Amino acid sequence: MSMLKLFKRLLLFIIAVLAVVILIAGYLGFMPGVSSLFGSDKPKDLGVTYTAEDYDSYVAKAKVKFEDLASGLPPRESLKFSGQQDTNASFLDKEVTAMVGSDKWKYYPVSNTQIKISSDGMVEVSGTLRLDRLPNYALAEGIISSDYEAAMDYLKYIKTNPAFYVKGTGYVTDNKVSLNLSQASIGRLNLPQSELIKQRASIERFVEGRIKFVPNFNIKSLTFQDGKMNFDGSFPAVQSSSNR
Repeated sequence: MSMLKLFKRLLLFIIAVLAVVILIAGYLGFMPGVSSLFGSDKPKDLGVTYTAEDYDSYVAKAKVKFEDLASGLPPRESLKFSGQQDTNASFLDKEVTAMVGSDKWKYYPVSNTQIKISSDGMVEVSGTLRLDRLPNYALAEGIISSDYEAAMDYLKYIKTNPAFYVKGTGYVTDNKVSLNLSQASIGRLNLPQSELIKQRASIERFVEGRIKFVPNFNIKSLTFQDGKMNFDGSFPAVQSSSNR
């Protein structure tokens, strides 16, 4: 998993800090209790809130239906898609935030998420990375590799679900992803810009892999502008999941 491969290299330092100076680890947002004292376990507030009406508006525009599966299914059977629905619509950032925030799949890998889209197309995303769900998320989506296994060996030393923040621009054309990340952080650890540039192609391939994983999910065009996500393509008509 390419993003986790990047985390592995950067978190070596954090693990050493955890073993030596607990207060510094707390400040970075990786230690329960101590991190709360610093407020570093809380995602950055982007000022984007949503209501039930925003979620309903997203569902109506996307023309997608959500159904429940049995709760005790193994990860690989806990998420299913069927049908196909063409969609050409623009979604407000609060509608996109409502969609992400309302996902009830038990292995969804983020929570407390906010998505802000500026007038110039800059996108900011903040939330909590659910390390406790990552192993089963990877199983469900078939993300098993030596890089992932190595990354999890290091991530197991983080005893909380850290906050994350990402800022950048991007677009998708015919399922090909183009990203330009200007900032990313885990807790209060800012990832070096040089690493973001170095890992850009790997991150793009990972996102493209998530698109391919979903049957009948095709993106002709996906852009961000004027506080909106503009989508032209197709979704599965029905998403079924084992929920929390």
